[in-house]
Amino acid sequence: MLLVPNHYVVCERTTWAMETAETDLAQSIERRFGKASLAAFQTPVENNSCQGKLPRTGTVCYRLNVFSSHDGIVQKLINYAWAFTVFPFALARHQWAYLFFPCPSTIIAAWWAVVLRRPYGLYVRGTWLAHDGSTSWIWRWVLQHAAFIVATGEAFRKTIARYNSNVHNEVPLTTLRVATLGKEVDRRTVSIRRILYVGRLSEVKGVLDLIRAVALARKELKLDIALDLVGGTSEENESVRRLAAALGIDKHITLFGHVTDSEQLKQRYLAADVFAFASFFAEGFPRVLYEAMMHGVPIITTRMPGIEGFLEDEKNCLYCKARDPLDVARCIERLVNEPCFAVKLGLAGHHKVEQLFMEFKHKSHAEQVIALVEDLFRPCVAS
Repeated sequence: MLLVPNHYVVCERTTWAMETAETDLAQSIERRFGKASLAAFQTPVENNSCQGKLPRTGTVCYRLNVFSSHDGIVQKLINYAWAFTVFPFALARHQWAYLFFPCPSTIIAAWWAVVLRRPYGLYVRGTWLAHDGSTSWIWRWVLQHAAFIVATGEAFRKTIARYNSNVHNEVPLTTLRVATLGKEVDRRTVSIRRILYVGRLSEVKGVLDLIRAVALARKELKLDIALDLVGGTSEENESVRRLAAALGIDKHITLFGHVTDSEQLKQRYLAADVFAFASFFAEGFPRVLYEAMMHGVPIITTRMPGIEGFLEDEKNCLYCKARDPLDVARCIERLVNEPCFAVKLGLAGHHKVEQLFMEFKHKSHAEQVIALVEDLFRPCVAS
């Protein structure tokens, strides 16, 4: 297998660093099918959110870029031209590929896979839709030629099914599972205080808007709340600290950094009273929303194409406006003032995701992909 992530892989001295869930996927597939390699843009810049490790010894990673970053148009063009020359050699050495969609390297990989007659699967984790809901011809082409597609959320699955008949709702790419709820529900019924965010601490994820919302909630709305942030690079953490200090709420924000241990991450969700996600990034169905629902945490989130129909306003979440800290603050205020309503949202979300996992045939994303690949090659084996 050739795994093509849609983000930079960190080139460390003895390991390739990427997302933890991605390394779990690569290792599971390698145990079943043999050698797994990577084809990715590489960087030496440390990224605290890339805590998954694959050994450099024994794990081939085809470098798709010349420059470690491509801030300028010239660097971008050279990097993608180089990726175009690398992919045919990488694909020629593998029986199939799993591409993370959408990103420009996915287009290049898909084109060469078709030329070389290498089947590829797609993991659709971000939106490729225009504001009017249309899809460009190039994305349609990539979707149509995929041997199978795993989509983040039922809404995405239904949309993609217009272009490809072999589309499956993903088993969320997380090591957490639906929790048995207990005393945390009773606590939330009495008081809503701790707000949680998990993910990259970048501006497009709405983290700075969330900090501004907490400041407004404390100062203007007089709410006794605190914010817990899990994830982020060292640079992102510093930006958060500066903004929190400028707004005078640094004592009410706790930075936990990137939490890799599943049990520790579970405890962060159980300790939370609200999960807030104010992203305006081109999201699919962020797995952190699944994780919050698994632990019965009431959710405040912006609208995203991938979550439509699964997360419903006033039923199992509250929708907030993107890039509007005041609206986020008002959503927080409502849950603080109506803790029983907050718990109702959390329990509805917990039930929804519990039912979802009961419908899945497979226990993990890796098991799901392995089954799809076995189906893909079974006719060849039979013949």
